[in-house]
Amino acid sequence: MGEVSDKNSYIEEEFEKYITESYVVDFNGNIVETDAFEVMLTLNAEIRKPQEERNYPLFIYVNGAGEKKYVVPVRGKGLWGPIWGYIAFNDDLNTIYGAVFDHDKETPGLGSEINTEWFQEPFAGKTIFEESGEFASIEVVKGGADPSDPHGVDAVSGGTITSKALEEMMKDCLTGYVKHFQQLATN
Repeated sequence: MGEVSDKNSYIEEEFEKYITESYVVDFNGNIVETDAFEVMLTLNAEIRKPQEERNYPLFIYVNGAGEKKYVVPVRGKGLWGPIWGYIAFNDDLNTIYGAVFDHDKETPGLGSEINTEWFQEPFAGKTIFEESGEFASIEVVKGGADPSDPHGVDAVSGGTITSKALEEMMKDCLTGYVKHFQQLATN
């Protein structure tokens, strides 16, 4: 029992150490008076709601160099069970700083590869908006993305369904942050 509380204490300490601010936005980009961490813990229930009715938690991290990163959780359905992750954005609120994903039951050696570095690393530097400002999200490309594509990453070979589910998860979840990101970017 002590081990669990030790882990919880560690998580709380690390959260307080690195997350300098957190809040929740609605689909229209307005800040909602609720706790971001609590919403994150119930994200599975949130994603069952229509996008326009969801709460979207946003976490702000400041690294050792003083650079601000915006972190959003994503949740969705893979081939065999839930998939989830976190996307960190640079302060331009367009360029991905990093991404991590995980799964519950995806096929070993295929869809399960979404939680590997080789799959996650190419998300860094990709953008979610077109130059025109229109939301584009990220496309997970079967057969390999063109390296010059600002929105494309390689799919998992043999894990097409999980790859496409991850693409849909990102589009579905990130859509809720679009108006807020656009508001922040113009301020």
